[in-house]
Amino acid sequence: MSEEECSTSSDELRYAKEDVLRFLRESGGSATPEEVIKDIEDEDLAKEGIRELKGEGLISEEGGKLVLTGEGFSRADEVYRAHKRAEELFKDVIENPHLAAHSIEHLNLNLDFLSSLRKGRIRRLTDMCVGRWGRVVAVLNPKPSVISRVFGVGAVIGRVIRVIAKSYGLIVIEAGYEKRTAAIDAEIAKSILVVPAAPDEGTET
Repeated sequence: MSEEECSTSSDELRYAKEDVLRFLRESGGSATPEEVIKDIEDEDLAKEGIRELKGEGLISEEGGKLVLTGEGFSRADEVYRAHKRAEELFKDVIENPHLAAHSIEHLNLNLDFLSSLRKGRIRRLTDMCVGRWGRVVAVLNPKPSVISRVFGVGAVIGRVIRVIAKSYGLIVIEAGYEKRTAAIDAEIAKSILVVPAAPDEGTET
């Protein structure tokens, strides 16, 4: 794997930083670094996010704990509210709304559009038949690296995708109007939730 492939993407780091802020907000404004790392499930990425947030003046370290600054609390509250809004909206239709909200909180999606994703039977991408279209609803994986990878191949929340092949532990999809194709590991594809959709349905931008 090349050095470029091993490096952290800008989206991946942004998601990690937002997760740090959201977790601190959920924890009443402060938590130990160990607690933050446990929540993000990626020690190196969590540490990089913490380091950047400190440099941006959004968090500080006091008495062995990470603490939101005034500006940091305002930013954290935005992410936290987006997370809770998604969690509340999907609590009756998704098996783990808290986990699903981890992926939704990073996108600026309006409430009406999010509500439209509740229509239809939600299923896992791996359960879709070849040739069928579906709209991405959420990713049931809290790791910023996984969410960034899923969004990076075109399976962004709200986007219409089509399963074009299943083989050798991979799900091959066609995403968006540009008909971009990508292969997703079946284990990751299992965490992607979709609802049935028509190929000509609009996509939130």
